[in-house]
Amino acid sequence: MRLLIVTLALIGVAAAEDPMLSVFPHATIVGGNVRITCRVPRNPRNRVVVYGFKDWTTTSRQLDGEDSRITHQILLEGVPCDPGELFCTVLRADGKDRQVVVPFTVVGCDR
Repeated sequence: MRLLIVTLALIGVAAAEDPMLSVFPHATIVGGNVRITCRVPRNPRNRVVVYGFKDWTTTSRQLDGEDSRITHQILLEGVPCDPGELFCTVLRADGKDRQVVVPFTVVGCDR
């Protein structure tokens, strides 16, 4: 039982350090707009947050550890076909970067 409690506590700590990513809407037509919000839990090792679409456009912001803003948001207009993964990555001073990826659909692409 004690091992189970310790394991669950460690999982909770790891999850609390991971960034959270939300997107609205969850799908768009080609050329549509999308709002990306990346939430970064405060941590003294956080240095940079990078978020956006892997193959289209990304934005980065410098973080000041525990004094940083928690929420980072951007409105992207004119989403193309196949923009790549939608992601939020926190680069950390200890090299233990954190990343989250969410599904996103672009409809109306000629294939």
